[in-house]
Amino acid sequence: MKWKRLIFCFFLLFYCAEAQLVCFLLSDLSAFSWTYKIERGRDYIEDKIDSVTTRAFFGIRTEPLVDSDLLLSQTHNYIREGCDIITLGHFQFLKPLFDTIKRHKNISFICLGCSERNLPNLVNAYAKVYEPIYISGLIAGAFTKSKQVGIIVGKLSPNTVRSINAFALGVHDVDPSVSVKLTLTNHWDDLRLSSQAVEQLIKKEKADIIFPITNINDVYSLICKLGRYSIGYYSEMDVFYGPSVLTGGIFNWGPLFSHLVEKYNQNEWPSGEMIWYGLKDEGAYLGKMSYLIPWEMKKKAIKLKYEFSDNNTEMVFCGDYVKKSFGVEDSMSNCLSNNQLENMTRLLPNIISIPGDFYFNELFWDYHNPWGIILLLSTGWGMILLLIFLCLLIRHWHTPVFIFASPLFCLIVLLGASLCYCCVVLHVFEPTNITCPLRWWTLGLSYIIMYSSVCVKTYRVWRIHCNMRLLKETMITNYQLLGIVCLCLALEVLFLLIWTLVGGINRVLIVIDGLAPDERAVDCGGDYYFAFTIAFFSFNAIPLVFSAFLATVTRNVAVGFNESFTLALMTYNVTVFYVCVVPLYFFLQNLYLFMNLLIATIVWYLVTSTICLLFLTKIYIAVFKPKKNTFKIHRSTKDTPVYVVHGNHAHST
Repeated sequence: MKWKRLIFCFFLLFYCAEAQLVCFLLSDLSAFSWTYKIERGRDYIEDKIDSVTTRAFFGIRTEPLVDSDLLLSQTHNYIREGCDIITLGHFQFLKPLFDTIKRHKNISFICLGCSERNLPNLVNAYAKVYEPIYISGLIAGAFTKSKQVGIIVGKLSPNTVRSINAFALGVHDVDPSVSVKLTLTNHWDDLRLSSQAVEQLIKKEKADIIFPITNINDVYSLICKLGRYSIGYYSEMDVFYGPSVLTGGIFNWGPLFSHLVEKYNQNEWPSGEMIWYGLKDEGAYLGKMSYLIPWEMKKKAIKLKYEFSDNNTEMVFCGDYVKKSFGVEDSMSNCLSNNQLENMTRLLPNIISIPGDFYFNELFWDYHNPWGIILLLSTGWGMILLLIFLCLLIRHWHTPVFIFASPLFCLIVLLGASLCYCCVVLHVFEPTNITCPLRWWTLGLSYIIMYSSVCVKTYRVWRIHCNMRLLKETMITNYQLLGIVCLCLALEVLFLLIWTLVGGINRVLIVIDGLAPDERAVDCGGDYYFAFTIAFFSFNAIPLVFSAFLATVTRNVAVGFNESFTLALMTYNVTVFYVCVVPLYFFLQNLYLFMNLLIATIVWYLVTSTICLLFLTKIYIAVFKPKKNTFKIHRSTKDTPVYVVHGNHAHST
């Protein structure tokens, strides 16, 4: 009697181990071709395995971000309903569900396109669709007349990179002279971006065959309307778009799903493995070939398809060129391993990347912004103030209050201030390939002109002051000081020239958090932009140390020559800019609109405060207190000798 009970228990265990309910989590219909083929795979296992019932939930958003709340909610519903196997219909679903999968070890999960090895109840599954894509590349390479073939891809991942490389290998195996050009749209579901990419490749790059790896089926219609040919992906596109679709690589999930359900029923769940199904296993197949393809070409493609079906080893990613391209030259095998294929992220060197010439909704801070209008008006007021100071400087050039202040260098300071106001105006207008380098050139040149001019004339006062204590006669001419200013200016020009020629300062479109899929922020950028920006601020921080020193050692100089307070305030303002604003510029790139506004405002404040500090007191004395505008300057302290600077000479009184 006991043995009968044991047999019954074993039978019960075996029966309960069989999968009865297989559930699918699928993305929304924006990824129609991909979702459609998964649906056909679901129908396949229901028809083939009588004991299995399937359910599917559609509508989980993947762009721009996965709808994590809906995904988690539906997964928990499936768990409560008793699903034995849950299939994640998109590799982006894994991250939000990682903890849930880890917690429910009694439920088996399938993730399409994932490569996660650390979850014992998860199987990674994908089709070797790159095999029929390689054959499609052979057809495209032989069929093209313009010798230009284009690829459009939504995003780069190991799954799409394999298909891109396989297609390029097929094209170049037929004709190495054919150019394969790739455009990345950075979005799977945006029709406008995909259409612009198609037009760019066809009209500008002269491609006559396009291979779209995107969820947007309407691009095939556009390719057909423009009189060009396409290669299908995911589904049978020739059904909708006719003979313009030459052939394609088509997913066939049914055999793979059926295999995994059988493994589950046999208690042989391949935990943590990557299950590949290709032409041999019917996990992918070559799409119907268009009647436009010559018969000889078709025969070669069919022959190669049967070779794939009869072969158990890798046939696409093999040979010295492939091994060298992926850095596996020392490998004993002639082909890439499954692990290398699974983690393929590098494009072949013969694929030409074409930057997308897309028409995004471009966001930038300009004069239409209320604060931009305020800044422009303020800059206009500053320029008027600058002209007033210039006129009064020229009018009172030979009066003592300006002679003591070295009028030539006062004039140079005003020139630098005008450049600085130009920098503010350039920040208010849209970044372009012209305004971007001009922003940095005007900022750098104006800063070094103003700062070096104030520092050198203060340096002359310091030197004369120290030598007079030693009863030495000192002569420091304007030409010597101009030489120092020119040297500083030359170093600044050299740095900016290297940056412009080596790194480049250009207009760029950037993706930041919070923007819509068709929106891009416009900013300035270039090669090594971050490194050059750090170098720029570091290089221009050197005068701060020297100015702080001069402000300290000249604090006891006679009143007429004493600009230590002005120099100290200038140094303080710029130091605050360095300490508070510059770090924000680097670390708050997502708030770049605010940062551009802040930088332009701070630059306006720095230049305006500097010229006011330098000139307001002098102009007040020259215009309203002419009796004080004399060569006789009272000593500020008992130990400070009184001296007069007239022209290029200095002597004590």
